[in-house]
Amino acid sequence: MNRVYIILVNWNGWKDTVECLDSLLLLEYPDFRIVVCDNGSQDDSVLKLCEWGERTYGSGFADWQELSRDAAEKGDGSCDAMFTLITNGANLGFGGGTNVGLRYALACADADFCWLLNNDTVVETLALAEMVQRLKDKLDAGMCGSTVREYDNRSRIQALGGAIYYNWSLGRAT
Repeated sequence: MNRVYIILVNWNGWKDTVECLDSLLLLEYPDFRIVVCDNGSQDDSVLKLCEWGERTYGSGFADWQELSRDAAEKGDGSCDAMFTLITNGANLGFGGGTNVGLRYALACADADFCWLLNNDTVVETLALAEMVQRLKDKLDAGMCGSTVREYDNRSRIQALGGAIYYNWSLGRAT
């Protein structure tokens, strides 16, 4: 089975993040870890996300943990934790926050794939299983995208991901 690290960046958006986390728990895929990188939130995000971890996994810290950016990037903590909250200490933006999560996954040395999500995402139960299967079927693929639907109208598609790459510098689709 391929292990997937699901990486989200949070900044003052714990309510959206908790809704996303709840949807991730319904995934029909057996081997994933959730990593939330908090970008120096000024609201109660870190507290609320710790409460979510405790409510979801218990207070023993065996299945969830909170790490500093430095500790996470060194691979400290448990790579077996189902949920890892990384406190970056500053707003690093989406790219910077995501990079911290990617460095943590690399330090754990057991990531086959990483799935980068916006924290205001609600996922379908089969989304991860289907993306992993697609990547296994298409070995030359470097990344995979998914269908993005409107939050309030699930029948309406906002974007289709990963089907066509547009190489604007050459003026042609590949």
